[in-house]
Amino acid sequence: MSTTFGIHRGTLKWFRSYLTNHTEYNILFNGVKSPVRKVTHGVPQGSVLSPLLFLLYTADLYKIAKRLGVDAHFYADDSQTYVFSTPDTSESSDGHLLTCLHEMTAWLRANRLSLNQSKLQFMRCATARRLEQLDDSPITICGVQITPVTSVRNLGVVMDSSLSFLSHVNHACHQSKAKQSKDV
Repeated sequence: MSTTFGIHRGTLKWFRSYLTNHTEYNILFNGVKSPVRKVTHGVPQGSVLSPLLFLLYTADLYKIAKRLGVDAHFYADDSQTYVFSTPDTSESSDGHLLTCLHEMTAWLRANRLSLNQSKLQFMRCATARRLEQLDDSPITICGVQITPVTSVRNLGVVMDSSLSFLSHVNHACHQSKAKQSKDV
């Protein structure tokens, strides 16, 4: 932390103290707790500092993306990686993206983390006319075959492959109608 993020002396001691000798229990049901166990790695869940600490812990993932020419955004335990390409460069861009994802997966494994394979999504973005010309075959990440989707949710905003707000508006209207029918 001190070299990468400039956290020194008292602040570094405070973080060490905060992250050392933690215990947790997994379940509290009807006033009965599951057995307490020592936490030997990771960050305490439920703390206001947890998202920040997780981002510090996983900062190397961003470095992997940058080294391979892939853009990335991280928020708590959510991440997006993406590349820009033209029709002439789409094959090499796909290769960079897949290499990046494989290297990130190896880093995660080495650091006792894993991708939630049920949440992996893959989307190509272009104009509606150009989308028809793009390869829509699945890609394989971590041994899982992922078929391209036409929309994804990112921090509450539904983005579609043509980057219009039509999917988001439709989703918001559907949510509003569902809420109104529950209220009646």
